[in-house]
Amino acid sequence: MAELIGLGLIILGIYLFVEYALPFVAAGAGIVAVIITCIALLMGLFTALKNYIKAIKQEVHLLHWTWEKGDEPAIRSYFFGPGYVQLGRTIKTAFRFNADSGRKVNATAAKFKRTGGILGACKTVGAWIYQLVSYIIIFLVGSVLCVVFSLIHGSITTVFMLLTYVLFSVTWLVDRLYLVKNKIRSDCPNCHSHFLIPHFMCPKCGEVHKKLVPGPYGIWKHTCTCGQKLPATFFNGRSKLEAFCPDCSASLVASNARPIVFQLVGGSKAGKTVFMAAFFHNYLEKLSTKKSIQVTIAEQYRPYFQELEQWYQGIDCPATAQLNSQMYPLLVDSDLGVRRQFSIYDIAGEMFDGFTADSQVQQQQFHYCDGLIFLIDPFSSGDLRNGRIEDGGDLSDFSDMAAEDVATNFINYLIRTGHAKANTRCNIPIAVVIAKADIKEVKRVIGPAKIQSILRKNPEKYQSVQQVRDEECRNFLLDIGLSATVESLETQFSNLHYFPASAMGHTPDGSEYEPWGVMDAVEWMLPLADKNFADLVGEPIDTAV
Repeated sequence: MAELIGLGLIILGIYLFVEYALPFVAAGAGIVAVIITCIALLMGLFTALKNYIKAIKQEVHLLHWTWEKGDEPAIRSYFFGPGYVQLGRTIKTAFRFNADSGRKVNATAAKFKRTGGILGACKTVGAWIYQLVSYIIIFLVGSVLCVVFSLIHGSITTVFMLLTYVLFSVTWLVDRLYLVKNKIRSDCPNCHSHFLIPHFMCPKCGEVHKKLVPGPYGIWKHTCTCGQKLPATFFNGRSKLEAFCPDCSASLVASNARPIVFQLVGGSKAGKTVFMAAFFHNYLEKLSTKKSIQVTIAEQYRPYFQELEQWYQGIDCPATAQLNSQMYPLLVDSDLGVRRQFSIYDIAGEMFDGFTADSQVQQQQFHYCDGLIFLIDPFSSGDLRNGRIEDGGDLSDFSDMAAEDVATNFINYLIRTGHAKANTRCNIPIAVVIAKADIKEVKRVIGPAKIQSILRKNPEKYQSVQQVRDEECRNFLLDIGLSATVESLETQFSNLHYFPASAMGHTPDGSEYEPWGVMDAVEWMLPLADKNFADLVGEPIDTAV
């Protein structure tokens, strides 16, 4: 009987539990599960957001970053590489932090897992629910959030990058167009390369910057690795920095000037250096009379001009020994706005002896020079030299390189090096200057007085002094046996004029020069190279003798 009563009580208890208690337990368990799920959801969302923000703080550096690519000693602009590198690192780090958070969930859930009893079972179930939901939130939702945050981060970076690229492109284009429009470039005095933008040295640490233009390292300014801010455009002072040749690293005269380049050519002892001394003395004297013109001689070239002036004063003048062309540059500032770099290159006559030139530095200035001055010593060969020999005269002051050989070797050099073509006439202006024209055998035939006399007597035949000068000088060269020289030059060059000149004005006696005709050749070619500058400088000041 007792067993039946006990069994009935058990059945009654089960019934009461199922009928009345179980719904409350189920409802309570559901409420607990929902609460746990919400907590896990909030914790997962918070964790994902916290991890991405933490990753941003760790990986994104707007002011300080390193960039190992390239050899430019400057800090790269954030939006030209580092921005996207940091974005990638941020995403990678955020996912790593999510994984770390997952391991923390395991540790937290393990604390609630217990064995034994209804309470232990509930804690274990709750821990599993927390762990499962947290995993879903952290690894699934967290990953989605990382992608969303990455897209937002990347979009912001891209917008600023595009704005930076547009600004950089416009600035770069304006900078280049200004240089090209105004014909500003740099010419190397050593290897004679020419280029639009050279290399620049940091005034603080001495590092050479090869890409100091609007670009990946900054739009208007670059920051050197030493911290010095460097201007990156022509307009904000880049040309004030010391400039160097990109090819040979030689120091340049200027990077903000429009070059005007003439090349002086002639045989050894033809009178090139004497011609240079007389020309620059007269030219500097002329420029000094112009109030709107300021002339500067770069410090490294002052000794060369001082030597020229000493020679002009009568000191014995040695022949040019340097086989590579020596640049003689003047920097001219004026009302034209754009600075000019007026340069004449002097080269040793031995360069055109027929075999020396091929072993020397290629004279690239022939590619871009605005004119050639070909100096002929009329006593280097032909009838005048033969007459001196027959009379037993002194030939020590005259060139022993025949003018026709110099002309032939010079033209062959231009063709071999690609500066001219064998079957095409070169359009570079060339002034054929008959030097030492103060000597009576020359002066009485093509001197200024003779030229003026012929012009006065034949006004119907000649329209200008240049016409008379061309005809008389050409005939003079033909008459003294230098027809081969005339033929070679006229065959190769399409724009050619003849000029008589005396750089010294008298026989070498240690006295000051009395030059005439030394500026005529340049004054003819200058308007062809730069008419505005030629107009500013004005007419020649040579005095006919």
